[in-house]
Amino acid sequence: MIKQLAFRPVLSCGLSTWLRRNTLLLALPMLASSCDPGQLEPDANAIAINVLGLATDATKLVVTTTLDGKATTNTEPMEVTTKLTRFGLRLAKELTGTLTVGIDAYDAELCKVGSGSVSTPVGSPYRFEITASMKTVSPRQCPPPPPAKTCAPNLFCWSNPLPQGNTFQSLWAVAANDVWAVGDAGTIHHYDGSKWTAVASGTTENLLSVWAASATEVIAVGTNGKAFRYDGTQWTAETTGSTKRLSAIWGSGINAFAVGEGGTILRRSGGTWNPLTSGVTTNLTSVWGRAASEVYAVGDAGVIRKFDGNNWTAMTSPTTANLASIWGDATTAVAVGANGTIIGLTGTAWSMQTSGTTEQLGGVFSPMAGQYLAVGTNGLILRGSGGTWTPQGASTNLALTSARGSSPSDIWVSGAGGQLTHFDGTKWSSSRRGLETNFRNIAALSAKNIWAIGDGGLIAHYDGTTWTQVDSGTTANLSGIWAVSPNEIYAVGDNNTFLRYLGQNWTVGSYPTVSVHARGVWASGSANIWSVATSSTANQSWLFQYNGVTWSGFTMSDPNAPTTNRVTNVNSMWGTTQGTNNLLYFCGKSYVAFSNVAGTTANTSFGFPSSGLELRSIFGTSSTDVWAVGDGGLVYQNNGGGWQIVSTGLPAVNLGGLWRQSGTSDLWIVGDQGTLWKMEGTMWSAKETNTRNRLLSISGLSQSDVWVSGMSGTILHTLPQ
Repeated sequence: MIKQLAFRPVLSCGLSTWLRRNTLLLALPMLASSCDPGQLEPDANAIAINVLGLATDATKLVVTTTLDGKATTNTEPMEVTTKLTRFGLRLAKELTGTLTVGIDAYDAELCKVGSGSVSTPVGSPYRFEITASMKTVSPRQCPPPPPAKTCAPNLFCWSNPLPQGNTFQSLWAVAANDVWAVGDAGTIHHYDGSKWTAVASGTTENLLSVWAASATEVIAVGTNGKAFRYDGTQWTAETTGSTKRLSAIWGSGINAFAVGEGGTILRRSGGTWNPLTSGVTTNLTSVWGRAASEVYAVGDAGVIRKFDGNNWTAMTSPTTANLASIWGDATTAVAVGANGTIIGLTGTAWSMQTSGTTEQLGGVFSPMAGQYLAVGTNGLILRGSGGTWTPQGASTNLALTSARGSSPSDIWVSGAGGQLTHFDGTKWSSSRRGLETNFRNIAALSAKNIWAIGDGGLIAHYDGTTWTQVDSGTTANLSGIWAVSPNEIYAVGDNNTFLRYLGQNWTVGSYPTVSVHARGVWASGSANIWSVATSSTANQSWLFQYNGVTWSGFTMSDPNAPTTNRVTNVNSMWGTTQGTNNLLYFCGKSYVAFSNVAGTTANTSFGFPSSGLELRSIFGTSSTDVWAVGDGGLVYQNNGGGWQIVSTGLPAVNLGGLWRQSGTSDLWIVGDQGTLWKMEGTMWSAKETNTRNRLLSISGLSQSDVWVSGMSGTILHTLPQ
């Protein structure tokens, strides 16, 4: 319905205050006279829009406009969030034609609940009132849900990156809309042409390679001789008869070949696995062939083996470098490996090719005859043709492991930190979201206030929903963080770096001028800040104090010096106060230490648990509950009476961080290969984190709200219990 409005002076007065744009939107009040009638000439097209049939749960309107079928100058959709049943538009006076107004109504969950449109001529006499009748959208149209978090049952979810951060070790493309990616901790994802979806594997073994004969015959292999088959519906385990690491699989027809640790070669035929004699004990890392009677395997020390359908025999290799991957076409083949090694096969002879890099190359693929793609560490992608290789950009610094695709304009590359990057013939784009820099430490203050620090001056903040990188003012690697309160936080790092956050932003503060790499920080307030640092001078470490005005320092040395010098570095610190004294605890290579500082006097005692082992992190809840952890599964405790080694009964692994809420709560420890240990009462156990990334730090708000940070941008968060 269109109603031409008689010129009303009040409307002209009101419109004259609107923002001056070609198409503008405003909620309109009821007309009421407040100007001298008949004295003003219209200065624009003004349209009042009444909305009928609006859904009762509508909270917002999104309005679009076209003039004679073309977008108006203001092409961005406009939103109405108040007075939804009546609003106004203003167009420049010189515009004429037919204006069409489209209206979509949304509820509080951003689901579309209604839609309508109405048209009106614009031009002289410039004033119009129109009515749009809305139609109910049923069922309502809601935006897609966010990607499901990848979680270990009742333990950790991925917070960064998303959807997950495990290394993808291998890819296989059956078709452009049927791509598989497998990786660490049993990770399997599938691409259907539009999105990647996590698929249950039923295992936490690292899956190292995947191959498919068809959409309903997909085989993945991995650590401890494990193999799994996808039949078009689900993945199930197969028995290989081996416990060796299976590094790669390739097949032709009903035959598939898996190679691995100690020269292992297995052939799968008709669903049955049988061992073959490789003739070597060297680790084999990759396999590829032109047919079941022409198969090639490569491995450590440059080994190359060829299968003729009956036997595996040696081929002369031009290198002794470890080879990681092989692929080929009808007439050539390429193998890549350590230190940028690339070798090419023409006929029956292998020869060296110049890669132009010393990066570790982990994967190679041929998208078409004569064309190759090699990938490696630090996001390296090389394109090769005729033995000439040129670098390509993939916009990542993560290590890349594998490349597969269905055509030269449809190539996927996988890698560390959950990287899945696609080339469409023009550009590379990643399916991974989030930060990829190593996070060295994390501090949890509240559910909506988490800080993480890391390499290259990285500082990131979590507000309860999203991780955001903030300006740190430095590019130095950061390793220590301590929060006195939400508005008083300190961080330290390489090259004398000292940062402070006082509620607004991070600023670079002063630090002692002696050349050091700060490794830890603790504070009870702005006039009592302590930091430990490793000097650039060999075998020298420092303990520094800031009193709010100046820094002072103590050198730390072996009590048996100069006979021995076991205090060569420092990795971490924690502290507390006792009266006017500061009780400081720190650790480094081969030692743990406690320093009772009274004024300018520091009385320090050391413990030397094991020569050569790094103790990497220290944390406590009181002066009678201090713990330190490090390499080889070493756990040390100070209960107020000195340092003692704690026997956990768990396998030796390098440990990187620890946290405890109180002296009676569970003790959490993290480390390499996704290690998580818990001490519950007096019982020690290892827990599954569903990642094999190196974990460096842990912090928490409660026993059910714990945060972990680590390499390749890893940040994990416990599920609500």
